Amino acid sequence: GNSIESVARVMMQFMNRAYPAIYVRLAHSGNGVFRYDANVAFVNEKLRPAIARDRNAVAETHGDTWFKRFKLTVCLSDGTPARLNALMNAFRDMKPYLAHAFQLKRFWQTGVLATSDVDIQRWARAESAPPTSVRDIPRVFSNSGAGASTSDVHTGLVNATVTADMVREMRKHRDAFRKVSDDAQSSNSHELLSFWLRKTRKPVLAVLCVVKPGSTHKSKSTLTPTDYEFHKGVNLEVSMPTGSLCSERNAIGNALASNPSLRRSDMFGIAVLSLRTKDIDGGGASGTTGMTGGASTSAAGMAGNSNPLPPQETPHLSSNGGVSRDVSFADLNGLCAPVGNGAVDSVTDTPSDDLAGLNPLKPCGACKEWLLKIAEVNPGFRVVMFTDVTCKEVFVKEVGQC
Repeated sequence: GNSIESVARVMMQFMNRAYPAIYVRLAHSGNGVFRYDANVAFVNEKLRPAIARDRNAVAETHGDTWFKRFKLTVCLSDGTPARLNALMNAFRDMKPYLAHAFQLKRFWQTGVLATSDVDIQRWARAESAPPTSVRDIPRVFSNSGAGASTSDVHTGLVNATVTADMVREMRKHRDAFRKVSDDAQSSNSHELLSFWLRKTRKPVLAVLCVVKPGSTHKSKSTLTPTDYEFHKGVNLEVSMPTGSLCSERNAIGNALASNPSLRRSDMFGIAVLSLRTKDIDGGGASGTTGMTGGASTSAAGMAGNSNPLPPQETPHLSSNGGVSRDVSFADLNGLCAPVGNGAVDSVTDTPSDDLAGLNPLKPCGACKEWLLKIAEVNPGFRVVMFTDVTCKEVFVKEVGQC
């Protein structure tokens, strides 16, 4: 039949003997592996409850740090489309790591699994729209797709340039808050944490890009980067009974106050960045690590940006030479390759959890309702998010993808 239960039992016996410290459990789905409804039932009725039980046990032991101790990995190397789709949908909220061994035939033929044939990706990086390096914005977002007209190509180039400008404006916005923090170390001159953000002490910045009032009469195909302007916002958390004002809605309000004739169709997109408390709490040099450089204002300028790219992301090595499970992205090329006299190079995980903070930060429920109203007449409205406070990599999504 379709069952590979006997193979799974052999694998369990191997794991128990080779790695006795690892506890292995089998979950048998029966023979309905090719039927989508059978897979959904199996995953939700048998597999997810078992994994949720383990997650809850970790949370009970470690409290609010449980998510740093609990890791779920889904293997993409085999299985029917129905099974993989059911797994991805059922565990989306747990944000599993994804392991992909994409040269299985070489493994079958040689019996050796090359580390260069294995990708391990964190959930945020494995979505259909992965993060894009700021340097690559012109190349990635100027592509208008197959069958594009000359006008479409022009619009694509303009959109790429304006997206790069949004990153530049966000970096300026971020640096302004950092400067206030640095200046306050000697004068104690601001109330960001003591009043404006006193409830959560978590600053969130927003930059809204809109068409300038004098250019709204133009068609979108004739707009140029100089036809756009930017409005900035920050979250405000002064009183819990009145609720917080999110940075996205703050920026939209600022844009409307500046131009009462603003239309939803005039809005290009909004960028959102979460800062860390130490970024505005006199963190000094320790809070500014990696937060240098800026985005160019044109597609041509972006290609020549002198800012260094983030270092190649590579996994931590555990004490036994294996790959740590806390990597954001594991490019296993050269892992454990001998260096010099056979030693193993030390490698680091970047971007670190410290730099990431709450990023990438999607709009909250209230803000998304606002953005969905904008998308009703402007479906191309984009949301720009960042991998970390350095603003070197971005996620660019439409509202429905957030």
